[in-house]
Amino acid sequence: RESSSVLFDVMSVIWLRVRDCRGLHWKHGYQALQLLKNLLYHGPLAAVVEATDGLEKIRSLRAYEHMRSGVAQDIRKSAAAVYSLLVDRAKLWMVRRVFAEKRRQMVLPAAKKMKLLKMDRNVRPTHPIDYIHAQWMEL
Repeated sequence: RESSSVLFDVMSVIWLRVRDCRGLHWKHGYQALQLLKNLLYHGPLAAVVEATDGLEKIRSLRAYEHMRSGVAQDIRKSAAAVYSLLVDRAKLWMVRRVFAEKRRQMVLPAAKKMKLLKMDRNVRPTHPIDYIHAQWMEL
């Protein structure tokens, strides 16, 4: 329950920033789209549902206009990427699966390392700490 209220707050800010991305506040929309894309990749399934509810807002950003063409192009590109993910659910689930597998692979080596550290607790140093410190100081 607590995570859903946090997600609701985050999505509220995202939609506020998307509406607010006119003129000098173009970064609001751009960063909101980046955050939304990361939520779609790594976030809970409820984030996908929330983003689908705002599909019309994202679609409108695909035709974003700004006096600086580079800014407009960046926002249009981000909006198109998020929109295509939301429309093509098979692609979204595949990308989410790939990222979940990468996260799992990152955790496994750390778990193995911790297991090895637990096994090595009984190992005693062969040299006194003063000897090791003296050797290090000579370097």
